[in-house]
Amino acid sequence: MQAQFFPANGLVFSNGLALSMSELNKPWMIEANTVETLAISDCLCRIDGLENFYHVIKELWRVAKANAMIEMCLPHPRHDIFISDPEYVRQIIPATLQSFKRNDWQNPLPQRLGVDFIVLSVEVVLDQHWRTAFDSGAVTEADIAQVAQQAANVIEWQNITWKVCKDISVIDDELKNDAIGRNEPANPYGMTSSMLAQLIEQKANLNNIGKTEEAKTLASFLKKAGNMALVSEHAN
Repeated sequence: MQAQFFPANGLVFSNGLALSMSELNKPWMIEANTVETLAISDCLCRIDGLENFYHVIKELWRVAKANAMIEMCLPHPRHDIFISDPEYVRQIIPATLQSFKRNDWQNPLPQRLGVDFIVLSVEVVLDQHWRTAFDSGAVTEADIAQVAQQAANVIEWQNITWKVCKDISVIDDELKNDAIGRNEPANPYGMTSSMLAQLIEQKANLNNIGKTEEAKTLASFLKKAGNMALVSEHAN
């Protein structure tokens, strides 16, 4: 397949906003839960420092809507295009991104960061030599898969679709736990009061029974935490 070329060194969001490489390590001035799709260039491989990398992952999660899709095009770390570029400092393969998926008791990282992503699809762009060999029928897909596990310069680019997994009930639980533990406004996902209000309304609409017990409970916790703007509108 052909490589998908995204804007160099940055991110582009479906709401028309964009961030350059120099802006990634700063707080993103984008409201939480407002982005449906994101396109990421190879900038993830250029982020130096683990905490800076985690900051970007957490901000991606914060600004994305539930089930948002993140499309990225990354160089394969065993190709010369990656090895020869001194600005590529972080090796990323699909397994790297899958490590941010929750529900694996052996991997506490997603829980610690407060994120949950899943790799939906991976398409590769072969190096020119192997692409020619495959197109001519000299090698099969199975041959290439086997060689790619052992040799360099087989896969040049990786086009990966990453899905944001946000579950309303899980968010409710974590908001409540956060409010109890810190006795302050619960806001682990960077939501504003208006966004939390929308979340409660969504739950009520889904259940089609008016204000749900979960919503009333959440409002109660938020009231204890001092978030009166939200409570006054939704805890009656």
